[in-house]
Amino acid sequence: MTAPGYQAREGRTYTLVVTLADGIEYRSAPSIMPASSPAVAEIRIQGDTRATLSSNDLIENVEGASVIATIDKGADRHFYQWDITHYYIYQADLAPQELRQCYVKDFDATRVELLQDNPLGAGEAERYDYEIDFIPVSARMRFEFGVEARLLTMNEEDYNFWLKVKRLAESSGGLFDAAPFSLEGNITNTNTGALALGHFAVYRESFDREFFVLGELGFPSRTFNPCTLPPMAELPHPCTDCREFLAQENYGVVRPQFWRN
Repeated sequence: MTAPGYQAREGRTYTLVVTLADGIEYRSAPSIMPASSPAVAEIRIQGDTRATLSSNDLIENVEGASVIATIDKGADRHFYQWDITHYYIYQADLAPQELRQCYVKDFDATRVELLQDNPLGAGEAERYDYEIDFIPVSARMRFEFGVEARLLTMNEEDYNFWLKVKRLAESSGGLFDAAPFSLEGNITNTNTGALALGHFAVYRESFDREFFVLGELGFPSRTFNPCTLPPMAELPHPCTDCREFLAQENYGVVRPQFWRN
């Protein structure tokens, strides 16, 4: 990740160089910012019910939040990826009031959401909707729930790399399982010429963030099971102090400025 506030510039080429303490150097292929696209991150969230296959091989209806991205088409082909982040309030039901609710962030690093958007054809609409996420109703929606969609516009070669990553995750069950095929990035060991496992690229970025509560999805309110303390549990515990709850990021009891008012 680049430093806060850093931005790539039009027409410039960028290369990543990593030098280890023992002098071994890794260098990426040069990357240039992709051409601008008409699409920007713009999402809306609506309630939906899906028929899914349960663990007992039975069809059941699942209520959830459908996250819809709006895509503007253009005269050229464009390649997109979404990074999707969830925000919610975790409640430690056995905690004192001042340690009861924490604001947390959850990001699934194993998920790859891609779209190849073809040029606008004759008679086609200039704008269309595309579902990028479906979030089943769960205890995480007990209070406010937020979705952040970060839209990355990329070059075709970067898209093809992430398409292989996506196929790897789907075929093996996860990004970190044994790969059924070779996944080649664009970073090499300059001492040996061997490929490293990694990929460097320059993207265009925009994002949108929306919050909702269950009632706004058209679903009735419901009761979720409170947090309970298991026997012989060590204290402090996530049920007694919300700051102990493990998430990708736990902001603690102070509401972040970006959170919905």
